[in-house]
Amino acid sequence: MVNAYDGDHLDFRGGEFTGPFTARAEYREHAPAPSALDALPARAVGFAGRGDELRQLVRALEPAGVGGGPEREALAANGLGIALQESGRWDEAVRVHADNRELFRTLGNLWGEGVASTNLAAALRGAGRAEESMRAHVRACEALREAGDRRGAAQARANLASALRRNGRTDEAIDMFRGTLAVLREFEDLYGEGHALAGMARAFEDARRPAEACEHWRLAEDAYTRANAPDEAAEARDRAEEISP
Repeated sequence: MVNAYDGDHLDFRGGEFTGPFTARAEYREHAPAPSALDALPARAVGFAGRGDELRQLVRALEPAGVGGGPEREALAANGLGIALQESGRWDEAVRVHADNRELFRTLGNLWGEGVASTNLAAALRGAGRAEESMRAHVRACEALREAGDRRGAAQARANLASALRRNGRTDEAIDMFRGTLAVLREFEDLYGEGHALAGMARAFEDARRPAEACEHWRLAEDAYTRANAPDEAAEARDRAEEISP
């Protein structure tokens, strides 16, 4: 049993040890300490009607108040931009993500630049700037590929494929979705697989190919189910039933 702890020593007298037992513990930091940034949800949950919460979160994520150097500040700015997107403040989000991307470029951090480009693309789309959004998606794919993040690059390509579909380039979108699936499956990214399959299903719908659309909605439902994403699985199932012959 432990009889005493003075911050440096544990006293095990009364157990198997007959005298004080002294040991040293070493701690190595492998990642920045948790901050308010880590409270952000993995996927958007919405801040509509939650102005007080948003203001608190934005204050907590202000880069000037974050320690840990430039890269930590860049990560905090990324979280701030996401929070602004969630509140529908698209122009502000665009400025934050654009500045964030430039900071990562200055630091020579390709992975960070790719992530910032992905978020910038989403903000630009929300602001109604479709062509600029497309270019940001392209840069996200390039940066993540150059950074050696094959899974991240595949996810970015799926986002680009969705943008192509929204711009009426359905054949290109379908081909790009197909290209991402092998990588996502290699990494067992079930949610990403479901996202790509759902994107393909929408593209087939746009191309007036209902049988293929229905097939891919069914495949998306299965992937989402295995990814424990019941809401997305239910949506895919409903879409498949709507267009099923």
